[in-house]
Amino acid sequence: MIDKWIPGGERESEKLLEKIGAGSVEELFSDIPEGLRPENWDSLPIGRRVPLSEQEVSEIVEELLSRVEAYDPHRVFLGGGAYSSYTPAYVDFILSMGEILTSYTPYQAEISQGLLQALFEYQSLIAELYDMDVVNSSHYDWSTAAAEAALMSLRVVRGRRRIAVAGSVNPWRLEVIRSYVEPHDVKIDVIGTDTLDGRIDQDLAETAITGETAAVYVEIPNALGLVDETVKLLADRAHQKGALLIVGMDPVAAAIYAPPGELGADIAVGDGQVLGLGLNYGGPYLGIMATRLDMKLVRQFPGRIIGLTRDSQGRRAYTMILQTREQHIRRAKATSNITTNESLMSILAAAYIAGHGRTGLEKIAHAVRGNTIRLSRILERENLTCASGEHFREIPVRTRCPFEQAASNARRSHGILVGPPLWEPYSQHDTRGLAAVAEYHTGRDLERLAEALTAACREPR
Repeated sequence: MIDKWIPGGERESEKLLEKIGAGSVEELFSDIPEGLRPENWDSLPIGRRVPLSEQEVSEIVEELLSRVEAYDPHRVFLGGGAYSSYTPAYVDFILSMGEILTSYTPYQAEISQGLLQALFEYQSLIAELYDMDVVNSSHYDWSTAAAEAALMSLRVVRGRRRIAVAGSVNPWRLEVIRSYVEPHDVKIDVIGTDTLDGRIDQDLAETAITGETAAVYVEIPNALGLVDETVKLLADRAHQKGALLIVGMDPVAAAIYAPPGELGADIAVGDGQVLGLGLNYGGPYLGIMATRLDMKLVRQFPGRIIGLTRDSQGRRAYTMILQTREQHIRRAKATSNITTNESLMSILAAAYIAGHGRTGLEKIAHAVRGNTIRLSRILERENLTCASGEHFREIPVRTRCPFEQAASNARRSHGILVGPPLWEPYSQHDTRGLAAVAEYHTGRDLERLAEALTAACREPR
């Protein structure tokens, strides 16, 4: 098989196998379950020994792709950390521009002024949106930004080996944070929350945040969609104990709710995925990270910071003013080993924000909030929720049968995508999951969701 794709004969193939320590070509595919492997590789429609023309290959591929089930966005209510939203045409146009699409690290400022200015604009827009002072460009996603913020807090608040994390944060982000800090012999204290909506228990927070705590991490809205107004009290408790407060926030929610800076955050994180980037099969996304203008914080800030200055002739000029990655400085002094940047995603997010303006972004946020309220009322009318309080984008759903069964039947019979199911400790019963709304959903879309979840539990598995 190898000799079909790599120039050379059988002897060259044997040398390749010997070099990588494989006894045969079949051994290379041993991880693929037997039932998924073709009995004869030459029987595959593409790859048989008789060469195919481009036209024949195109027809085969089109036939295969025709089997893919395409979903109407108005029937998609998936959440759990990545959300469907409308991407304006101008964002896709900017993505197609070669000078932006192919740009990478602006090592030479004198020939990278366009890219540097675009990143500077991104930083400025996020700083205003989050009410913070310094923004970097940037991280992979929300999870890695939160984990880097936790490591940063350990460098700033030296000698402390504990991080307090609200139990209502996204569980997958918590796992990433854990994987980053535990090799440093750091313990994570999970702050207990109400098991109905994830509201932080202030008494448990008092116990969890001690003089050994380097930072406290909380998310708005939380993983159940609740906008917990008690975060300000958590900030006061953290600062009383000399710890930093890290606030993770949906950037669209920051347009209408109190932003991280107003809540007393020392570090803010989030994900630009909702800023016109789309779902993209799970990535690439955009990890947002910001901090206050305190040099103790800024000097430990990971990633790159783009600054504005003047050249020798007094003209405006842009340059990287902080680059503390191991690519740029000695590894022992580096604040992060992330070896790429998300500059393309940053530029697209900046274009999305600038194109809508402050008023436009607020309209989108109000549309999301309005749909969340409408869905809550519909679900409450149908006895499909037990949520309370202010929610944004996501809301817990309670079905009359196991949630995974309801979600599966809703997809198969009604074309509705909803989920994921809830996790411990919120999954005391297997009938609870999440539904997420977008700004483009209509009242009929929300009614259709409730109807599908009700009907799905009357259908067999």
